[in-house]
Amino acid sequence: MTAVLELKGIKRTFHQGGRALRVLRGTGLSVQPGEVVGLLGPSGSGKSTLLHIAGLLEKPDAGVVLIGGKKCGGLPESERTIIRRHGIGFVYQFHHLLPEFTALENVLLPQLIAERDESEARERAADILSRLGLKKRLEHLPAELSGGEQQRVAIARAMANEPALLLADEPTGNLDESTARKVMDELIAAARDKGVGAVIATHNMTLAGRMDRCVHLHDGMLQDDPA
Repeated sequence: MTAVLELKGIKRTFHQGGRALRVLRGTGLSVQPGEVVGLLGPSGSGKSTLLHIAGLLEKPDAGVVLIGGKKCGGLPESERTIIRRHGIGFVYQFHHLLPEFTALENVLLPQLIAERDESEARERAADILSRLGLKKRLEHLPAELSGGEQQRVAIARAMANEPALLLADEPTGNLDESTARKVMDELIAAARDKGVGAVIATHNMTLAGRMDRCVHLHDGMLQDDPA
């Protein structure tokens, strides 16, 4: 089975004030379809950098990134954009919903950008939101939704174009414990239901325990988490 994501020998160094900060030192990771992997590590350990590289938002200094078995490092930005648009879903700590659009429209928009038929896209948006418990909130603006509801819309938006890979960076970090648990359960269920490979960065060890396995980013390298 082809991995949805493979990182091989990823290195990334930032230069600040004449000082080199080596964040990733040859990191490797493989994620299979339907597998949910927790990414653990303290703030500043490089989790966001790793996710940005995996999501083709940033290029590593060295190493290989494969999405669905395809090497992406040497691709022009136009092709990387197409892969991001059709093959990768992103969820962040802050939902980044467009405030002037309804919940339904926020999930509809990425599908229209991907040139899907509008009626089918609208139907799919409503279906995803309904499965996430938002059937009665389709026409509400983000400001009219609770924090948990807003993050559910963000999850629906990330899943709208049926990505093979889902990347989430502290997706429940801005929620209370009870809401975080519900949202994380829905995120994991949505990924497993569609056979999506997912990498979810989190500080919450309880939530991490709900995932298939966890890796810990320490000193620029990934290690299987002993927990």
